[in-house]
Amino acid sequence: MRLCPLLSFAAIALSFAPAHAQQPALAALQVATDFPGGSGKVLSIDHAEQFVRLMPTAHEGRGWVCWWYVRINNVRMGESLTVEVGDAPWATPDRAAWSSDGQTWRQTPPGTRDGKRIHYTWRPESSIVWVAWGPPFTSADAEIAIAEATRQCDSAKAFELCRTRDDRSVPGVRFVHESLKESSRSEQTEAEATPYGVWIQARQHAWESG
Repeated sequence: MRLCPLLSFAAIALSFAPAHAQQPALAALQVATDFPGGSGKVLSIDHAEQFVRLMPTAHEGRGWVCWWYVRINNVRMGESLTVEVGDAPWATPDRAAWSSDGQTWRQTPPGTRDGKRIHYTWRPESSIVWVAWGPPFTSADAEIAIAEATRQCDSAKAFELCRTRDDRSVPGVRFVHESLKESSRSEQTEAEATPYGVWIQARQHAWESG
């Protein structure tokens, strides 16, 4: 019988407990780079303010420290997220690129500069956010683009341009018109059989790293 007053007192105490004491703890932001093209060294995270400070991952002997590309987990949707990056000028574009699915990319509002650093603030629409210096273009993207070119164009032929220092393949695509193939050259004069060549190389800022 003595337990009843104690239980009543406990119930009253709980009913007057501060509201914030009953709220679940905020999920901690998590920053990941374990995916193709990922780069970023976290300097600090303010979980309550959703503020992430980072810099590109340094690769000694691989060029200027520029490229950064991270995935942020446990973002509170509808609230402001701020990503601060440095150093200027190479790692701090006026706007960053961000995505809610890692496929479709948009730009943040213009960043606010503070010395050699810049911070980008926007309101994401998902709990997982990819944010980068610019829209990434990985080896997988290149392979998809070349496969599509060879599918749509009979004169397009895929080939391996070279291999990287880490022994990764660098894909290329060659366009050869039917009239210039070996089977038809015997019927042409030497001048006609000598094709004009155009070399197009797409490699954005190959001296930069991250």
